[in-house]
Amino acid sequence: MTDEPTPGLGDELDDDDPNRIAAATARAVLDHLVCSIVDDPDGWTEATRSKAFKKRFGAVDGDSLKRPPAGIDPDHPLIDDLKRKSFFATQDVDPKLATTARFIGEVEKAFVALVPMMRFLTEALGLSFALDD
Repeated sequence: MTDEPTPGLGDELDDDDPNRIAAATARAVLDHLVCSIVDDPDGWTEATRSKAFKKRFGAVDGDSLKRPPAGIDPDHPLIDDLKRKSFFATQDVDPKLATTARFIGEVEKAFVALVPMMRFLTEALGLSFALDD
């Protein structure tokens, strides 16, 4: 797959309907993410299936298409991620943790564990990823 623009995207963006513009933009973003996962499956796997990621979050979650995107092999080993319309990871915690001194440290650890996935997704869109100290 390539990073070529989505065919017809310019035509859709000429429309004055903000909903059509938003839908076209979202589709273009998802197309870039799908292309990046197909082009770098090892990078995506490292970012989302590391021991630290799986221990804290289990797996990537998010809404999914019913069928694979056009041109994607339905038997692709990463098909569940390629069908995603959103990408997120959640962690179950005891609500009592929020009232302890450990809370901020645990939140920081969760954010650090998300860095590889966030870096992959951000760079897939041609943006730079940086953490401010």
